Amino acid sequence: METQPQPLLVALMRQVRIPWHWATVVVAGILFILLILIGYLDGAINQQIEGGFWRVGLQGPVLIVYVLAIYPFILRLWKPAIKAFRPMVSMSENQFNRLSTEITTVNRRWEWLAVFIGIFLHLIRLRIWLGWIDQWFEVYQVTTEALLFGLMGWLIYSSIKGSRGIARLGKQNLKLDIFNIQLLSPVARHSLGLSLAFVGGISIALLFETQETLIEWQSVVIYSILVLATIIIFYISMWSIHNIMARVKSYELEVAQKYMADMSRKLKERITKGQLEDMEELSSAVAGGAAYERRVKEAQEWPFNAGILRRLFASVLAPVSVYTIKIFSTLGIQIGT
Repeated sequence: METQPQPLLVALMRQVRIPWHWATVVVAGILFILLILIGYLDGAINQQIEGGFWRVGLQGPVLIVYVLAIYPFILRLWKPAIKAFRPMVSMSENQFNRLSTEITTVNRRWEWLAVFIGIFLHLIRLRIWLGWIDQWFEVYQVTTEALLFGLMGWLIYSSIKGSRGIARLGKQNLKLDIFNIQLLSPVARHSLGLSLAFVGGISIALLFETQETLIEWQSVVIYSILVLATIIIFYISMWSIHNIMARVKSYELEVAQKYMADMSRKLKERITKGQLEDMEELSSAVAGGAAYERRVKEAQEWPFNAGILRRLFASVLAPVSVYTIKIFSTLGIQIGT
């Protein structure tokens, strides 16, 4: 039986043949030791490099290690999100397994293309053809940031592909109970987890930026792409689920309103004709129908509970807070001087 290919990052990390967390530690150690060694050889550690040696040198490695550290948690959210659809889809076990395999199968060519696009965009951003690289420290900076952009390009592609897979499952003929959204919580957690991963990366990247670099057009474009990717990734899978929940809610509301209209008409006819027998039972039916209609109207159309919404709100505030603090701290320093 042919083994299903693993995502590119998983396949590369498995070549190290040690547990993922130890491989991440090894990568972090190598990058940090290389930075110190290159800084010592160039004499850059004690030099006044624009923006600071550690700020410039550590930005790429820290974010690379962040992606390596966070990706296993993203993978852990992926499988429960897929399995959450099993009780809701009208298909056999074999059909569901085939569909799950199809949407989780990776395309290695597209993965590598995403990596190269990320690296290419980084080199364009630096305008590498101007030939300003003349020190080992600059080679290290360009190389680590190129690896980071390649990794980010792959992560954006992989995340969008995964979200589209969730959306494809959401387009199946689902047996959905709008009063029990807990079945869809793994899907919401998956989308939220991806968003938190990107928001965390954006927040960390902002810590290495200065006020001057934050307002450069290159930085504005990069962070705009990252924010847009975060929004797209979050809503691709959620939107299809929302449409299904809204459609089911609309159907249930139509049924409740039709029932209420029939019961109200019968009750009115009884009162008009003075037929008071079984009035209590009919009145109870009307009251029950009204309660059900009210419950349907109050049903959610998004698979989020209060905890998920709180974390989503906090994730949105994180990069905004970091950006605001950096701007105000810089202005405070300028005013003090």
